[in-house]
Amino acid sequence: MPATLTVHKKTNTLVAETRLGTQKVIVAKPRAFMNVTGPSVRKLADFFTVDRDRIVVLYDDLDLEFGAIKFRHGGGDHGHNGLKSITQALGTKDYIRGGIGIGRPPGRMAPKSFVLKPFSKIEQSELPIVCADAADEVEKITTSEL
Repeated sequence: MPATLTVHKKTNTLVAETRLGTQKVIVAKPRAFMNVTGPSVRKLADFFTVDRDRIVVLYDDLDLEFGAIKFRHGGGDHGHNGLKSITQALGTKDYIRGGIGIGRPPGRMAPKSFVLKPFSKIEQSELPIVCADAADEVEKITTSEL
């Protein structure tokens, strides 16, 4: 079901509310820098009364090939500062995280530089498929009983 993101001032996020079957779903994009998204996620969870284990976080994953998608419940942050911030703010590792592969930096390029560079033209052409696949996985997770 289509939904429009609107500014949610109390949480400094863009938010859309929708339904998947009988499940109410909150889609959110923090407006903070990735490394400090935790407080926004915490405020959202508190505002909408979402159990921590029902939160799904999507993040860029250097350890997966471009376009690969891997979901897991709980676990470490694997050096990802956004996940680190979210875990710290929520006070738990017990949330779902979906890594979307961006691949490793070429040669000696620093990971920090790599994650900030634009996608290649080929990657840009594949992004709609990657996003659709990730959305399908989130829908399966959201509508299942975990």
